[in-house]
Order: sequence, then structure tokens, then C-alpha cells
Amino acid sequence: MPQLHHHAPPVEILSLVQPVEIFVMPGHVTTTDEAVRHIQSMKHPPAPTDIIVIGNKAGHYHGGVIIEVHSHKHGAHDPTVVRLSPEKQDMILWYCERHKFSIYDIKPDPDHAPDAAKVKKYAGPNNPFYRELPFGKAEHYVVSGPVQPHGANGFFKVVLNIDGVLIDPHIET
Repeated sequence: MPQLHHHAPPVEILSLVQPVEIFVMPGHVTTTDEAVRHIQSMKHPPAPTDIIVIGNKAGHYHGGVIIEVHSHKHGAHDPTVVRLSPEKQDMILWYCERHKFSIYDIKPDPDHAPDAAKVKKYAGPNNPFYRELPFGKAEHYVVSGPVQPHGANGFFKVVLNIDGVLIDPHIET
């Protein structure tokens, strides 16, 4: 399990989830090169699945570089993708110490689901998780709940709103 970096939710929750920390770079960090230098000075660098927010862009830190969320197609062994198992009842925990954020939307990734444009927001009976996500409610952490059987073998984009910036990391089930 990745090392948690700051004030995390209670340990009993963490034993059930895959944590994803959201790092919002300080205002003076405006480029990916500056963000890499900032990250390299940290005691515990982010895991590849953690989210790095630089101004109005988001990415992941992996291999000493920032990979922008929209800059590449996600392959079968992409370390920036969070993978959840419905059989194991995996959950995801998004958290950010200094900034509240909200779940804006969850939808199929169009690169992996040909009819993604036809699918409405995953809510109610269409939600891939057993727990209804708190859409629009600003929090320091959100737990997804386990993946439902009908959410298996999916590739999702969960859109987060962090300080007015919409970012969409990927989840594979």
C-alpha cells in the first residue's frame, strides 16, 4: 500500500481502500518542471496514482516526470490508473489535506467504452459503487464504497472539482 503523506482518515478505513492523495501545488509552482522540483524536495513523493494539481491542470508523478491526465492513452499496465476488484470489495479513498474537493461526475472513459457518450452520470441504479457518491459536496476525503458486480470490467473517469478546477483521474475495475 502506498505511504500516506499527511493527515489521513482513520486507520480502520484505510485497511479497506486504495488511497489517492490529491496534491495541490503552491501558487508559486506554475509549471511541470517547478512541480517536479517541488515534489523531489518532499520527504514522501506521491504514488503514481496520486493526483498532482498545478494551476488548472492535473497529472500524476511517475518516473521523475509529471504525466498530464489528458496527455496519454491509458494502457493495460499504466501505473497511474487505480485498479479496483469487485471480488475483493476494493474501494477508493480520495483525500486532500489542505483543500476541500467534490465529486463532480463519474462516467465511462470514452477511450475504453464506445458508447460512453450515451451513458448518463453514474448515479442511482447506474452507480458502479455500492455507496452513493456525494456529488457536489466539498470534503477533505471521499470513500467510494465497493464496486458493484455491474461495475466490473469497466474503465471510469471520476471528475473531481478542486478549487474550481475539474480533473478526471481513471479507475479500472
